[in-house]
Amino acid sequence: MFERIVREFYFSDQSSVPANAPFGLCTLLVAALLEIITAIGLLRLKNWARQMSLCIVTVPLCAFAIAATLRKPNPPWDWTALALELALWVLVPVNIWWWILFTRKSIRAQFR
Repeated sequence: MFERIVREFYFSDQSSVPANAPFGLCTLLVAALLEIITAIGLLRLKNWARQMSLCIVTVPLCAFAIAATLRKPNPPWDWTALALELALWVLVPVNIWWWILFTRKSIRAQFR
């Protein structure tokens, strides 16, 4: 995704790049690096990686819940509120599954 955005912003025929593009690209890059480091920690069964993975799955859920609460639909062409609600319907079960998986006693005992 990072590569596609860089290619789209900087190597396309667009005449201008949005002002917040560097911030968005840096945010995506930092998030990707954090997830790679967390994945390596999970493979090595580190407790900090287990806790970080729970944070990584919870933060988007909270952000989407806040956005869905604050967003007011503007019919007939604004589908953002519907997309946020759909994202919540997907994120809630996935988040619950990760929390159940990583907080079981048998799983916690494996991590140092």
